[in-house]
Amino acid sequence: VSPDKGTGNKTKVTTATLQFTANYTKEVRKAKLTVRSKDYNNADGKNLVKSINIEQKAYVFNAPVENIIFEPAASSKTIEGFECSGEFKISTLPDWLEVSIKSGKLTVSAKENTDKERSHSVTIESEHISKNADLKAVFTVTQEVFAIIWSMILKILRLRKMLWSFLKQHFVTKRVK
Repeated sequence: VSPDKGTGNKTKVTTATLQFTANYTKEVRKAKLTVRSKDYNNADGKNLVKSINIEQKAYVFNAPVENIIFEPAASSKTIEGFECSGEFKISTLPDWLEVSIKSGKLTVSAKENTDKERSHSVTIESEHISKNADLKAVFTVTQEVFAIIWSMILKILRLRKMLWSFLKQHFVTKRVK
């Protein structure tokens, strides 16, 4: 508070300026500013006292994440309830994994996996992580792999579909009535 002392009289107004630091905690901060007159009394002969209650909102970082296990097929999962008072960043991701946050929804997507089981740890952190280590969330995404036989069956089915399209396009004639 500046000034912390001052003078005034019945006709003079004194201005006080409050300065505060940013609140990077997840708790609301509260304070009470009290100003007392030293020399000026009210009708009862008591010093005048005025108080102001001050409340500073908590920094919001809510990332309701959980470890995710995907089937081998390309898939995604959306988790609602992500909130952050400021900017945030997502850790570097491998090419098979995508994480996006939009309108409070965290979406995690994985491309099809035909190689081997894979896993990656994802970190989402507030721009103010240096001020409060709790402003981050970490979760693991694991994706299983198709058994080799299933992978081969899928490839055969895709080839069969492409072959059928090719044959229809080039060799099947239209019947005339």
